Amino acid sequence: MKKTVTTSVEETKKLARDIASEFKGGEVVALVGDLGAGKTTFTQGITEYFKIREHVSSPTFALINEYKITKTQNQKTKKALKKIIHIDCYRLDSPEELVEIGIEDYFRRDDVAILIEWAEKVKCILPKQTLWIRFEHNENEKENERIVSINA
Repeated sequence: MKKTVTTSVEETKKLARDIASEFKGGEVVALVGDLGAGKTTFTQGITEYFKIREHVSSPTFALINEYKITKTQNQKTKKALKKIIHIDCYRLDSPEELVEIGIEDYFRRDDVAILIEWAEKVKCILPKQTLWIRFEHNENEKENERIVSINA
């Protein structure tokens, strides 16, 4: 497990961009942490890396947001990714709800990267190779400081 501390929104986004630079397609990233801990900010960093210009917010009510990556956006990165799939499980009562809407179809695709907020609620259905990232507010009370733990 790797732990790092980010002290600003921009540092959290930079960490996300660094991780996105390693994406090859088919990634599942589980984002865990309290409200306001940095999960959506991290997702914004991922979409920034792929030059997605849409506003990225947590899909709490929509459950899933898809962000298309164009060929132009992918030229720099030379990736086969076509979409970032952003899921928010906060309102789910069970993992089966995510299965019912077809999440397993996404798991079989190598042209998407899947980012799942509140992933601990659906842990039992996530692939073994899921990258787990936990965001915690630092105890020293600095507003934007986060402890980020990354566990492959």
